[in-house]
This record gives sequence, C-alpha cells and structure tokens, in this order.
Amino acid sequence: MNRKKPRRSGASPVQSFDAKTPLGDLLDRCQLGMTIVITRRGQPVARLIPFSRPRDQAEIASSVRKLRAFGKGIKLPKGLTLKDLIEEGRP
Repeated sequence: MNRKKPRRSGASPVQSFDAKTPLGDLLDRCQLGMTIVITRRGQPVARLIPFSRPRDQAEIASSVRKLRAFGKGIKLPKGLTLKDLIEEGRP
C-alpha cells in the first residue's frame, strides 16, 4: 500500500478482499490517526479506528493538582512578563 499522509477526518474505504492481506498496513494507517471503512460489495460493514485509552478522571485531577502545586511560589524576574518569555523562545 502507498504511504500517504493520513487524513484526520473522514474514512478511507477498503474492500474486504483487499483488507485481508495488508492488515499490518491498515493497522499502521490507524496508528497514524486514519479511520478505515471496510466494505463488502461496496457496502460498509466495519470500521477500523485508532485506539484511544479512556481518560481516567482521577489521574487527570491528580495531574492538575501537581501542576498547580509546582507553580505555587514561582515568580517572574522583575520587569519580565510571560509574553516576554514566550517571545524570547520563538525563532
């Protein structure tokens, strides 16, 4: 199969016969963010989508607490703004 830049939206149709042999290639495309629709006689029968781990709300809340604790007490040097620091890092 050709290696093309994956489309992030929409789905790429593949005939079921064509999906049997290059399953590894189809999985690679899914891993890059593509959705593959498998068809039989031109009719969609399955969708191969990228896997995404369910978000753990407790883990997210813990990360936010850690970030807030990390930022407490940090102050910019006198005369500098956050905008100055951002612009300094830009090429």
